[in-house]
Amino acid sequence: MKQLLLILGLAGLTACTNQAQRAQEAVTTALPAVETIEFRELANYPGKVVCGDYRSIQRYGDSPGFKPFIFRAGRADVLPTAEDIRVFCSEQPQAVLYAMTGIQTSPTPSAELHKVADDLTRLQAALDAYYEDMANFPQSEPGLESLVRPIGSMRRAGRFRDGGYIEVIPQDPWQRPYRYAAPDFAGSRQPPSLLTLGADNAPGGVDENADISLNELHYLQHALELAQP
Repeated sequence: MKQLLLILGLAGLTACTNQAQRAQEAVTTALPAVETIEFRELANYPGKVVCGDYRSIQRYGDSPGFKPFIFRAGRADVLPTAEDIRVFCSEQPQAVLYAMTGIQTSPTPSAELHKVADDLTRLQAALDAYYEDMANFPQSEPGLESLVRPIGSMRRAGRFRDGGYIEVIPQDPWQRPYRYAAPDFAGSRQPPSLLTLGADNAPGGVDENADISLNELHYLQHALELAQP
């Protein structure tokens, strides 16, 4: 029995080491112009997440100091926000998500949460594809309908994708349209506003009444993955 436990322990240690190595390689790839990179305080978190600090050393020795990074889903984020660090670099990301947003995914996520995550994921992909073709996000009016068919000047632009960007605009789990607003500045690559106000259709709230927007989508996706059996 002791030998088996030792083997399992070594296997776990190897897995953590490999994950940390992949994280360092991903950070290095994300910073192609940097000649030397140092790492410190690497740690593993639920969902195969690695967090730590890196310091890039330029050719002539110039260094901006250590900065945080997050490695998850096979990619390195070398400019994480404070909120990203709070959620992903936590031993209890679902609890942190609830404290930050009121979105409850533990112990079992609701069917409504799964639908919101799926809807927002598909709409985000459609919006990104629309932007790539049109160099702009849809205007606030007519909003998401612009993803289905060309409207107004888009008829003449000739850039609208055949078949549109999504077949049907989904409604939220409470049979209401998702609330959409274009970025404040036309042509801005800043993401548009897209959200549901939850079951109560009012700003704020927790549990089924929590607001969920594109800003929280990557946190919700992570929490739902952790909740899978």
